[in-house]
Amino acid sequence: MKTLITILGFIFSGLATAEEIHVAVASNFSKTMEKVAQQYHEKTGHKVLLSFGSTGKLFAQIKNGAPFDAFFSADVERPEQLVKEGLADSASEFIYAQGKLALFSLSMKLGTDPRAVLKAGGFKNLALANPETAPYGAAAVEVMRAWGVYDGLKPKLVFGESVAQTFHYISTGNAQLGFISVSQLVETENEVNKKGEFYIPPQHLYKPIYQKAVILKRTRRLVVKDFFTFFRSAPVRNVIENFGYSLWEKEFVERTFFEKKFPSTPPPKKL
Repeated sequence: MKTLITILGFIFSGLATAEEIHVAVASNFSKTMEKVAQQYHEKTGHKVLLSFGSTGKLFAQIKNGAPFDAFFSADVERPEQLVKEGLADSASEFIYAQGKLALFSLSMKLGTDPRAVLKAGGFKNLALANPETAPYGAAAVEVMRAWGVYDGLKPKLVFGESVAQTFHYISTGNAQLGFISVSQLVETENEVNKKGEFYIPPQHLYKPIYQKAVILKRTRRLVVKDFFTFFRSAPVRNVIENFGYSLWEKEFVERTFFEKKFPSTPPPKKL
């Protein structure tokens, strides 16, 4: 009996110290973050509850008091704006990934000169994320302007709330092609290999898509800081790169300072 009580004591002790955190994440990073959150849960027992959406929409929700502990944006401007408005901790912000844009189609041949394909206009709809709220949509507009096709394509453009919705338009045939993130090609690799065709525009054609994360001041959970420290570890770096993102090395080599400011909290006892 005494042994059983001891075992139960360890179990309930572990459960009592496990925590949940709520994280808002740009939709382009959804599958990547799901993998990272799973690894963090397996390592620590803490659970990361994820809410996905366009960067602009999540930003508005945070300003309106949404109960998030942290924000993983698809740009740098909105986390910095939250810092300026006193809603986020400036010491916690860092660029966690650099996104890449891709032109994708399940029904059209893009070849080696997709600019000519777009200029010819032999399609009904071209999908992109809303450039007002989604950085990938803004990047798509920059590429089309650089190629000199944007004005001519305006009547054919259909806008998704996010790159996730943009991909849905393409995959369901509501748009014959569109601009998405390279990470989505990785997530749907088997489908792309079988039916799709994609082209990755040169990155100098659009403003770099640096994606920044920040801890919100409303949180009182120390485990959020522990999650941010975990996020900068080598296993997570590998996950990020495997999902088609680049790493902005300057931010990662400075993690020693971050870890000193936000030391890891002890993980809960494992069962």
